[in-house]
Amino acid sequence: MVLSVPRFSADMHLGYCQYGDGASCWARRHPDDPSVRNSFRGAMKDPLIRALAKAAEGGFCEYMGFDPIACLNFEPDVRDEGNIDVYYLDAEGRLRTVNVKHSQTGKYLITSLQRREHLSKGDGPELFVLVRVTGGNKRNDWVWDCVGWISSAEFARRHRIKVEGDGTPRGIVPGTPYMLAAELRPMAELRLGGEIGLPYWEMVQ
Repeated sequence: MVLSVPRFSADMHLGYCQYGDGASCWARRHPDDPSVRNSFRGAMKDPLIRALAKAAEGGFCEYMGFDPIACLNFEPDVRDEGNIDVYYLDAEGRLRTVNVKHSQTGKYLITSLQRREHLSKGDGPELFVLVRVTGGNKRNDWVWDCVGWISSAEFARRHRIKVEGDGTPRGIVPGTPYMLAAELRPMAELRLGGEIGLPYWEMVQ
């Protein structure tokens, strides 16, 4: 269920585009890094894809009432830092860790093929959130909405596995874990009020 379709501010749009340019340049300079080498069809080297992915993280922050500048990592180094994009305290003071998944269609929450082993071990973020961001290269024409969320434990139990001919986009590599947007939990169950976004760099140091 679409909860909102707001646009990013001009300053944030510019910031996401600058991040995309920097992240794609870093990826092109480090082609042998595993995060770059294993990215599907060179996605790590595409500035628009990188910008939209970071904008999805920002959309989640805005939905939750967090400051994207403080809560996100804007460094261009795209290496995996545990796949946690956002740290926050929920209304009961519990630490929550989030991996934001970007989609331009909002139909699928997809993790990487390389993350299957981590799912079985329970490693990585506690929550997955699907955020749809659509738009092209024009200034400030991106809109976003938070589609839904799922705990990583529930995802590990209920996820589907991509096989050829199952009707999902051909761009999904066979063997990749994914869920349909309709199978996710509504965002209203996640934002209860009183959540506090935590500064990214204070959490990773």
